[in-house]
Amino acid sequence: MNAKRFIPVAVLALVLGMAMPAQAIVPGRAGREAVEWVLKQLGKALGKRTAREVLEEVAEYGGREFVERVTSKLLREGGEEALERAGRLAAKHGPDVLRAIDNAPSVRRVLSVLDELPEHEARAAIRRLAGTGGRELARMTEKMGARVLRAEIRHPGVGGRLVQTLGDDGVRLAARLDRTEAVTLAQHADDIAKLPPQLRRGVLQMLYDNTKAMMQWMRRFVEKHPGKVLFTTAATALILQNREAVLGGAEIVFDENGKPIGIRKPGLVDRMVDKVVTPVVSVVRTMLSIAAVVMGLFGAGWLAIKLWFLYRSERRKDRLQAAVTPPPATVPAEPRSSNPD
Repeated sequence: MNAKRFIPVAVLALVLGMAMPAQAIVPGRAGREAVEWVLKQLGKALGKRTAREVLEEVAEYGGREFVERVTSKLLREGGEEALERAGRLAAKHGPDVLRAIDNAPSVRRVLSVLDELPEHEARAAIRRLAGTGGRELARMTEKMGARVLRAEIRHPGVGGRLVQTLGDDGVRLAARLDRTEAVTLAQHADDIAKLPPQLRRGVLQMLYDNTKAMMQWMRRFVEKHPGKVLFTTAATALILQNREAVLGGAEIVFDENGKPIGIRKPGLVDRMVDKVVTPVVSVVRTMLSIAAVVMGLFGAGWLAIKLWFLYRSERRKDRLQAAVTPPPATVPAEPRSSNPD
């Protein structure tokens, strides 16, 4: 071929290739066929037969443009293999799969991580990746894998943050904590992560060795000192030097400038309150709540029965009155005269 003719043609082809949408220049299932195939998979999950019905369901996400964008991303980054894998997930879990992929930095990575999870966890993970904060969660998943999603599934909104901040320790602790404890730890996670390595390891070891007691102590600190940072270098050193006292309920003493200066062990009264009074108060509150519910149900039932008998009594009176009241006499109509006078 003549070089003078080849160069302009090559340049034109390159320009057109850059201007065309990604799905149009990817080999294999491409363009409209790929989009229609994805819509068909979504229809299986949504119970819809036609592409129009499916598009109505995903209209809030952007309709066809949204489906085309995600399909293009799948083909561009993962080819037909990624498209097939995403399609199988979409047939099970619906449009959230496309939203999760749309939020993900890497198609291959997010699909691989989802493949590691059992189906019930995958469904929950897809829902989290597709929801509010899904883009940030997808970014963490890109770096740390399925462990982030497992922690986030267990503690929505805080599990992923624990893993991001504390790494493997966040994963292990998230598996041990209940919801309230996870929220409490998340409040301190950044401060723990900033500690010097030796102090950080000491705090984490206390959390591993005495998880419940340590979490209760941290929660009491927050209640008594709202807004104050617990795990400063100085305070953490005091905590580690007085582990047994802290786990026994001791409090950090601060000077007038807010600096920790020592540990105050609880007295006899404090220990009695913690061990006896507090549990009793909790039980009494629970019993009062149950009693209030029972009394409310009893009162509602009594009122309903009272109204029912009142209704039946009124109906009976109406029927008796109707039985004893004679029908009104009818007056025969006067015959009309045919004479005009």
